[in-house]
Amino acid sequence: MAFGRSYGTLMTIKFEFLFVTTLSLPLVSLIICVFLALFFEFDRAVATHCMVRNYLPSLSASIGGFTPQRYIWRTGVAFHSAPRLFVSLMYYNFYNSFASIRNNEFLRKAATVNCIVNMLEILALLLLTYVSSTENYGVHEKMFISFMVFSIAHMLITLYLFRHLRDSDPEDVDLRRSLTWKHRLAVFNWTIFVMSLYFFFRHNKHCEPGVYTLFALCEYLVVLSNIFFHGTAYFDFKDYVFLAKNTRDEFPSFKRPA
Repeated sequence: MAFGRSYGTLMTIKFEFLFVTTLSLPLVSLIICVFLALFFEFDRAVATHCMVRNYLPSLSASIGGFTPQRYIWRTGVAFHSAPRLFVSLMYYNFYNSFASIRNNEFLRKAATVNCIVNMLEILALLLLTYVSSTENYGVHEKMFISFMVFSIAHMLITLYLFRHLRDSDPEDVDLRRSLTWKHRLAVFNWTIFVMSLYFFFRHNKHCEPGVYTLFALCEYLVVLSNIFFHGTAYFDFKDYVFLAKNTRDEFPSFKRPA
């Protein structure tokens, strides 16, 4: 196709645009789902097993208990998952490049584990999204636990790797800013998650008015802090671009035989 060969680059997409759009999908989907649950399904959405006063629907009720909410959430998560997997591979190469420069085999292994854990986190999110608590509570619960375990593990390994990156180049402003926000959001995420467990078990044991509301609020904050933690990739890759480019002249081995 001679016409196409005359163009070097057909498309350029800035990473910051693509990634902000990607992370906006679950964020906007969540906001829409909660809004619809509060304004159109309030009584059913906030109902609890012991019928005490509650003011917020749980995350499961907001995104999976009603239609069209479940379809909105599933669509948002599905469309954001593929780019997330791609970014996970970008981080893998990013960390591996640093490990190669430092000739550090342990960092290389940590980068591999981090990539696998991050992909498992995304897979668990997909499964708990598409298997709602009303459809199969056992599977949904196990996938949520898996999601949190992989999420926490990913955050811990990421902080470990970024501390090594920062120490190698303490003058890099973006690197320091990225690590600072990663650390803040990770600690916030873990703290809120522990609080959500406390409110959940307290509600189930004592059935006090408003306690389930605090649990639901913690659920939302856990999800939001997870989204924003992954959003710190903006600091790491904001100067990168994705290209649709003809590489025939640059890489002769890609040429097809005449």
